[in-house]
Amino acid sequence: MTKRAWDQTSGVALAALMKRNNVSVVQLAQACSVKHQAVVDWQRGKEPSQGHLAILDQVLDLTPDDYKLLYPLTSAQKARQVERERTKAAVLDGLADLEHEGWQPR
Repeated sequence: MTKRAWDQTSGVALAALMKRNNVSVVQLAQACSVKHQAVVDWQRGKEPSQGHLAILDQVLDLTPDDYKLLYPLTSAQKARQVERERTKAAVLDGLADLEHEGWQPR
């Protein structure tokens, strides 16, 4: 599994997830047993500890898609993903051309 990094985009996503679940900064801070400034720091890009992430998961009812928002792909990972999609598209196009010419798979 590739390592993803918490960044300022993650903080924006955290704020949106808090809003979606009607959870205030103070409520989240109390649930995580931290000062509200820590939650504000998370929203500004500082990564929460693993223990706090577990509490965030419970309080905000995070889905796998939410984790993709909180931990976006790095630019290198995005480039590899785009290259894989291009390769897949090229293979599918090649198969379509062969089928158009009358080739049948076994």
